[in-house]
Amino acid sequence: MICPHYGYIKRGTEVMTEYSSTIMRKRGYSVDVLSMGINVNGLRIDKGLGKLSYKVTELSFLTGFCRKYLGFSPSIETISFALSLETFLKKNQYDFLWTNGDCWDNIVCKKTGIPYLSFFGGGISKMMQKESELLPDVFVVLTPQMLAWIKSKVPDCHSVYIPNGVDLELFKPKKLNIFSNYEPPIVLSTSALVETKRIDLIIDAMELLGKGTLILTSDGPMRNTLIQKGTKQLKDRFVYKGVVPYDTLPDLYANADVFVLASRNEPFGNVILESMACNTPVVAQRDETREWIIGDGGVLVNDCSDIPSLTSDIELAYKHDWKDKPRKQAEKFDWNKIVDMYIMEIKKVIEK
Repeated sequence: MICPHYGYIKRGTEVMTEYSSTIMRKRGYSVDVLSMGINVNGLRIDKGLGKLSYKVTELSFLTGFCRKYLGFSPSIETISFALSLETFLKKNQYDFLWTNGDCWDNIVCKKTGIPYLSFFGGGISKMMQKESELLPDVFVVLTPQMLAWIKSKVPDCHSVYIPNGVDLELFKPKKLNIFSNYEPPIVLSTSALVETKRIDLIIDAMELLGKGTLILTSDGPMRNTLIQKGTKQLKDRFVYKGVVPYDTLPDLYANADVFVLASRNEPFGNVILESMACNTPVVAQRDETREWIIGDGGVLVNDCSDIPSLTSDIELAYKHDWKDKPRKQAEKFDWNKIVDMYIMEIKKVIEK
């Protein structure tokens, strides 16, 4: 399994790599995870030139533009990792490759001639099309909507959709008194503090609601702006907890009254599954993907930028008796079930 940032960053792709590799080992597979954090000596975004490259490309939105419209990443560290990966794979023979990496890593996998699976976890973009045009043995996307799009663009590619999963043992209902000093309802947001997550809309909705406490975690370029806005508009009804350890997130989810994800055009949204697994209802922007993921586990807002509508739906989610519907919905995305789907696709290729 190839995941460039595995071992020192923990986002959706890295979490997926960890769970998938762990479960597959338990099933008897021999799995190596190749990353610049472990065994392939590419540049790292937290050191030296890689750090400078990351600041230039990510903070200038250059990477997002190139991925979406040109189909490649311009970051020096991703190219460096791909070059190092090619050298590594020439020295180590594998039966099958599974890349969760960038377009450059896909090119390397294709050059080896080894059967490979390519996972694309971003949104619909030129990069997704470019990676599928390499015609991997299996091309995996996250949602039915992404699958329909890629089949229309690259019909010769063997593409399937396999959603992300959730750890039902880690994320589960567990009532504690960690928010007993805060005014209810407790509304939680754990999304990255970036503009596309539209956390400012949640703050505006909580101000209009006139009650309750907004708990905000994570980090990002919008951190200072959002802290200032939250503190100014909500005063002591706003709590910023910063970056919290991954294994402490379940307690936050399980003891919140409502989880809100206000972003538009979200590729998937692992946080939705994590919240529902803790039996906490979700409020999110309505679209085909969110309808499919959330089901009966929350409330869908037609337009989160309509602050009165977002406000009323937060209150609706708080007052509604959900019983165990959010948890039941999350159980459809158990990591064990998800990995079974990957294994089935890998077997089809190996057993040809």
